[in-house]
Amino acid sequence: MTARIFYKDKLLMTVLVDLRSDHIHKEGNLSEVAHLTTPDGMQMVEEEREISFIKSQAEFFIENSISNPTAYEEQLIKEQLRK
Repeated sequence: MTARIFYKDKLLMTVLVDLRSDHIHKEGNLSEVAHLTTPDGMQMVEEEREISFIKSQAEFFIENSISNPTAYEEQLIKEQLRK
């Protein structure tokens, strides 16, 4: 799985997750957004947490035979809007 993280239309980091080899390759970093915090002062973006989230998403997609994550997420949104 390949994930790209953008901020204000600028590509900050690309993460490639290969679950077969248990290898993660990243290009770029999130230092440009490291200063962002919530109103109560908590850091919003932590690079290792983001990479871990991307890996867990890849595992979820494989475990659930989801070949098109974008279509899957769009379907979830449509279902929520119908409620």
